[in-house]
Amino acid sequence: MTRKVMRFAIFGWFAMVAAGSAVASDKVAPELLSAQSAAQVDVIVQFTTAPSALHHQKVVNRGGKLKREFGGIIRGAAYSMPASAVADLARDPEVTYIAPDRPVHGMLNYSAAAVNAAVAWSQYGLDGSGIGVAVIDSGISYHQDLVSTKTGRSRVVFSQDFVDFLTPHSRTTK
Repeated sequence: MTRKVMRFAIFGWFAMVAAGSAVASDKVAPELLSAQSAAQVDVIVQFTTAPSALHHQKVVNRGGKLKREFGGIIRGAAYSMPASAVADLARDPEVTYIAPDRPVHGMLNYSAAAVNAAVAWSQYGLDGSGIGVAVIDSGISYHQDLVSTKTGRSRVVFSQDFVDFLTPHSRTTK
């Protein structure tokens, strides 16, 4: 091999390594890139397709553990894995993005102002007690917030499904 060919081959190798690192950093949330320890981090890994056992095994092989699968359009799952293995996993061509599994919760800090609730509270002494609300929606997910703290029963008094194949029942609770 001539020196010129050898230099070209070495340059090509460095270019591939540099490109691989750049691709990996584009696929990882910035706050995860700075974590280079063996400490476990909770992450959400998105793949090019819905994750299969093979995808989960790729994380497990890097010291990770499956926490939760996501269905639908997310094409990902939640894992706990060593922070030091995140960049390596990001180099996998089937991985599209790795983000921290951040806590998510609702915030109602603008809702009272949006409906001018202060007027109802201060001028009329209203607090919402004894009020029923009818919700016409494409679907309500049953959640702990819809359970009465006094009785432990659902506060949804009636639910009707007009599409049998989605939820094959009507529900009346009282």
